[in-house]
Amino acid sequence: MIYIYTILFSSFFAWLYDLLRNKDGFIERIIKRSALIISFLPLYVIGAIRFNVGTDYLRYTWYQIPFAIAGKEVKFEFFPTQIARFGYWLGGGATYQYIFALFHFIIIFFLFLAFVKQSQSMALSVLLLMFTTFYPFSLNVMRQAMATAIFLWGLQFLQEKKYIKYVICILVCSLFHTIAILYLGLILFDFIKLNRKKVLLLVGFLSLFTLFGRGL
Repeated sequence: MIYIYTILFSSFFAWLYDLLRNKDGFIERIIKRSALIISFLPLYVIGAIRFNVGTDYLRYTWYQIPFAIAGKEVKFEFFPTQIARFGYWLGGGATYQYIFALFHFIIIFFLFLAFVKQSQSMALSVLLLMFTTFYPFSLNVMRQAMATAIFLWGLQFLQEKKYIKYVICILVCSLFHTIAILYLGLILFDFIKLNRKKVLLLVGFLSLFTLFGRGL
């Protein structure tokens, strides 16, 4: 239940930000910034201080993080490795908790940047974090979540047809998790006119791919 209460609390202050979004007075700017920070903090803190929460938590703790820090062969991309080493240094070599805190900060920070830039309703976006299960997802597969959060922020470049910036953004995402390279394919949709028939065919293909193409 703590996640539900947290998301509702954050959504309330996101809603307050929405109310004042188009106001530009001195007091309104202070309230907007304060509302954003208050909305951000509980979502960040819950993920930063958690212990033994998430299906990947133990695997990261026992295997991937120590191997990455030691420079051993392990599936851990460039940026997570550097963040892990920095977080381990912050913890005096005694704890991995700073690493999880840094990972989660990147996730929530870039999500909020995306919301502010692209969302018409900050409050609805925050609610969708929980009800689309992305927030619990971010506590499990952290590298994928960091890559996805940065990708969502980078969608602005695709919408503005700044393709070079979008490609650079996705390449950065792929250094958090390799699978993010697939997001480059979204550029194609700028040159394809979709209709209902094409969308249904695409959904059907992706559904079959999900069932039979997972190995690939």
